[in-house]
Amino acid sequence: MTAEDADELVSKTQREYSGTTLPPVEPSNTPIEQAAARIPEVTFVRKQEKSLSGGFLAAIFTVLLIGLGVALSFQKGCFQQRHQPKPATTVDSVESLLKQQADSASTAPAAPTQTSPGKIPSEALSTPREEPPGTLGKSAAKGLGRHRATLRTSSNFEAEERLAELRANGYSRARMHSIRKNGSVIYIVSTN
Repeated sequence: MTAEDADELVSKTQREYSGTTLPPVEPSNTPIEQAAARIPEVTFVRKQEKSLSGGFLAAIFTVLLIGLGVALSFQKGCFQQRHQPKPATTVDSVESLLKQQADSASTAPAAPTQTSPGKIPSEALSTPREEPPGTLGKSAAKGLGRHRATLRTSSNFEAEERLAELRANGYSRARMHSIRKNGSVIYIVSTN
């Protein structure tokens, strides 16, 4: 668009919006217009952005590989184990314990003898009489004397098991004490 076309467009616009007509603006030779004519045309050059360095890309790639490895191992640990058959576990029950004892017994138990209702079988006379738990028999009293049965362990389960065993063997005064040192617990089981 030339300067004359622009002047004509401006004058038409002014006539439309105002009832009066303004004289057309003619280019003048003022110092401002001369200075504007001397200004060189400015072209903008877009500065290129820095590209990512090779070390940074290598670090990102390494982190992605580690993340992929963790994800794959998690998938293998969680999902693939579901499809593998589980080994048969033995159940601790009275029946399984009796079966184990029967398998490990060296001799088969003797069949009871047939006796008449009023008589005592011969095997009943040869078997020592059992005493109820919690009472001391003569043999247990001999062994008790001044002997102190003690156990020191860091396992609560092992200590409670030993305590129950001692009490079942007639040591009704058996006790369990716990000692806390340096953040760990030591259990002591003793008969006194």
